[in-house]
Amino acid sequence: MTCGLGWNLKKLEFHHNIENGSKIIAISRSLNVCSDMDAEHNLEMKKWSFAESWDFFQSKAGQHFRSPLIRPRAEAILKKCDGLALAIITVGRAMATGKEQRSGKMQSINGRNQPPASEFGYDRLDDDELKSGFLFCATFPEDYSISINEIVDYYIVEGLVDRLGEFRATLNMVHALVGGLKTSCML
Repeated sequence: MTCGLGWNLKKLEFHHNIENGSKIIAISRSLNVCSDMDAEHNLEMKKWSFAESWDFFQSKAGQHFRSPLIRPRAEAILKKCDGLALAIITVGRAMATGKEQRSGKMQSINGRNQPPASEFGYDRLDDDELKSGFLFCATFPEDYSISINEIVDYYIVEGLVDRLGEFRATLNMVHALVGGLKTSCML
């Protein structure tokens, strides 16, 4: 049997009599996967409503996602969690720290495959702030005019600039980063 992630579950060896008392927990959206693994106990977790998910997400990600510029994007991400607590915890904590894993981000942004030239240019950006800014801008539709304030909000939420610093300094830094992206022909 092959799991949705391409793992061959028959090759995995689970020892039922582990002396140290360790337990293995398999999590799947399908009870059939757990049944096929001969799980000792199956427990179905109910999906949360969007309101319950949003409250829980905010408790993990923080209140800065209430911003009218950021909330729609946060809600779109939350909808992909499909009411599953583990997914909400994982995404919420990653967004709270601003340390999401960025590997593979260029392969697909908002479900659109990116041309190799974009990936080539992305790989050659000088620093993580430029890469992060590019990834943020790439989430918008192609002809959308992104305001500097939207980018400033993003950098603050991601923890890439000092939240307590002066707004003018933050604005200047974002202008410099956007200039760097334009110079690199990435915007």
